[in-house]
Amino acid sequence: MKKIVLALLVLVIAFIGIKVYKASYHKETISSDQNISITYNNTKRRYRVHLPTTYDERKKTPVILNLHGAGGDIDSMALMTGMNSTSDKYGFIVVYPEGTIQKILGKSLGSWNVGTAKKTIMIDDVGYISAVIDDVKTKYHIDE
Repeated sequence: MKKIVLALLVLVIAFIGIKVYKASYHKETISSDQNISITYNNTKRRYRVHLPTTYDERKKTPVILNLHGAGGDIDSMALMTGMNSTSDKYGFIVVYPEGTIQKILGKSLGSWNVGTAKKTIMIDDVGYISAVIDDVKTKYHIDE
């Protein structure tokens, strides 16, 4: 049973990776979005924040983390999901953390530590995501 679940998980991740890879050809950055870099475990990494058009720094605002699939990045994830327009419609902040970037066939592809790839297995992505949340808390008035 575990093998079937694992196989399905791998297929889903591969499918998302392919979709993200295709979407990354059409990179687009919204000018109001903020790209932020933090250093976690001696590695500089980035994330993007999209503030809804209704953002008011005096009011607590909910936050949604939107993680890209294997092979993706924050540019393709924002474009592929359309989450920025949903954020504007419903009034929440979207945070796009970026996985560790690997160069594969000349293309920069993001990945997460899912416990299977030798290059990423030692990376603490849970700690990184926690650091991103802590950093967002210092910059915006969020609803915890």
